[in-house]
Formats: sequence, C-alpha cells, structure tokens
Amino acid sequence: LNDTDWRARESAILALGAIAEGCHQGLMPYLDGMVAMLLPKMSDPRPMVRIISCWASSRYAHWLFSAAEAAAAMPGGAAQSPLAGVVAGLLGRVL
Repeated sequence: LNDTDWRARESAILALGAIAEGCHQGLMPYLDGMVAMLLPKMSDPRPMVRIISCWASSRYAHWLFSAAEAAAAMPGGAAQSPLAGVVAGLLGRVL
C-alpha cells in the first residue's frame, strides 16, 4: 500500500476490496488494521487511489456499523470505533 508506483497502490487496495465479499469472517481479526491502512489512502495524491480506497472501505460497511454498534454498547467505547474515521474520510472526498 505504500509503493511509490500509484498503480501498485491502487491494485493492492482493489484486492482488499475484492476479497471483502467471500473472506469477511477470515478477515475479521485484521479489519481494524486494514481500515487504519485504507484511511490515509483516501487522501492520496492520485485520484484513482483515492477512489478505490473509498470503494474498498465501503465494502466493509457492514462490519464498520456492527463494530460501532458494539462499541457504543460499552462505556466510552464509541470513541474507539473506526466508523467515524471512515465516514470523515468519505465525506472529505465528497465535499
């Protein structure tokens, strides 16, 4: 994801989004880290990397909302949900 060639960054992010459908359960332990890696790519200098980062993040929306709901049920847990960062990143691209 940190390659100097934007095409390599785009391809890696595309792969992360593409595997969301069939590998969701197997990826569960790694989703926090994946989201943390995708967020900065929403501000990449290359438009295609920004676009694919937004798309890949959207592929994990179900998990993001489930995690936010679970975090909200715990005292002080809502602040630890990655949902706010993803929503801020997506809105930053839209506005």
